[in-house]
Amino acid sequence: MNRWNIIGLILGFIFVKLIFNNNENEQHKLSFNFKNIIKNGSLFIMNKHIHHWLISLVILFITIPYQIKYKNKHISILNVFFILFFLHGLTYKDRFIF
Repeated sequence: MNRWNIIGLILGFIFVKLIFNNNENEQHKLSFNFKNIIKNGSLFIMNKHIHHWLISLVILFITIPYQIKYKNKHISILNVFFILFFLHGLTYKDRFIF
């Protein structure tokens, strides 16, 4: 683990604690609505809740190969941030309920 990974870990931990420091089925602190796409801060596609762990996984499928090829420090920070975000999302009991 290098310093860029540690920065990503710290930023991810702070973000999770500030925004998602809640219990299941409670609104998180970044709660807003935008048409039918974002409800109470959560992404919905075709009326199905898209969990933040799934969004993180999709982003990681794109950014990890880029990181391996180019060794970019900013992508390294983002990758660790989204790995933490992914793992956090999997801690919820409703993680597979869409």
